[in-house]
Formats: sequence, structure tokens, C-alpha cells
Amino acid sequence: MNITIFGNGGGVTIDDTGKPTRYVPSLEVQEGEHDGYGDIIRFDVVEWRAHYGRDLPGSLDILDIGYWYSGGPDMEVAYEPAEPEFRRPRAII
Repeated sequence: MNITIFGNGGGVTIDDTGKPTRYVPSLEVQEGEHDGYGDIIRFDVVEWRAHYGRDLPGSLDILDIGYWYSGGPDMEVAYEPAEPEFRRPRAII
């Protein structure tokens, strides 16, 4: 099953393990206004499944899932967690 993660930097298709299989940069990336998601190594599908208690849907916002990426001068690996404010339930008005 392929899952697409989307955001301002474009769309990343991942496999069941969270490994990116395809990246399509957004227009913002192409115009140099966003760094994009090309440095992402793996998405944290294990944490997402533990948080929600179910399998991943066909698409997700990048704010809803953590990921590991490489970057910087030494190509160090770092982790960017899911955004807690995004996950907070929204009130129905």
C-alpha cells in the first residue's frame, strides 16, 4: 500500500515501512521559496499507528507524522516529530 504525505514542500509517496519511494516537489520548491522534502529518509509510521491505533490512510498532512531527515554540513540525521497542535482535536463550531 502506498501512502502520500503532502505539505507546502510537495508530495512524498511512502511504502508501508515509511520509506520514501517518490517525491514530487511543489511549485514553492521549484521557485526556491521552500526547501522541500528531498532530505527525508523515513517517516515514523510506527509512532503514527501507535498514536491513532489504526493503519495509515491513503494520504496524510506532513504535520501529522514525524520523520527522520539528513542535512547540515555533516549530513547528520535528525528527527522532526509530528506537530502536537495539528493533532489536537478541533472544536466543532
